[in-house]
Amino acid sequence: MSLVQQSLQPGRGKSAAPFKLIVRRPSTPLLDMTLEILEARVNAAVSAASTHADSCKALVESGDLKEAIEYCTRERIEPPQCSLTAQSENASRLREVAARKLSDSKWWKKSLETNAIRSYEAEQMAIGNVRNYVSDGLAAYTQKNRAKR
Repeated sequence: MSLVQQSLQPGRGKSAAPFKLIVRRPSTPLLDMTLEILEARVNAAVSAASTHADSCKALVESGDLKEAIEYCTRERIEPPQCSLTAQSENASRLREVAARKLSDSKWWKKSLETNAIRSYEAEQMAIGNVRNYVSDGLAAYTQKNRAKR
């Protein structure tokens, strides 16, 4: 059962609709199931964050930033941007920032969460479950986790 709210819109000519319907859908078992699927995928991805951070930290401490960046790429995560060959103050700073991010479990958690959400949304788009820009599961996930951000 839907709750329908009508809001009056100013008319634009004779053919304009006099009002706009806004439909709000209450929580349904199907929506709860898609939310559970998305949460399970995000939790599974995020649970590996400290392992990835520790692996990259070991690589960075051994002086192999290039290998740490390649590790990130193999995990299908966009690595922090830096130049490995440039010899400037800014390039050195960017390498330090990249090394710090790759060794940080919070950066990995955020990156893995984003990646899990994007892959979920891509699947939902492929099967036609995305309406109004995002899937119902992502809308519910975002609403539920809004206070966390």
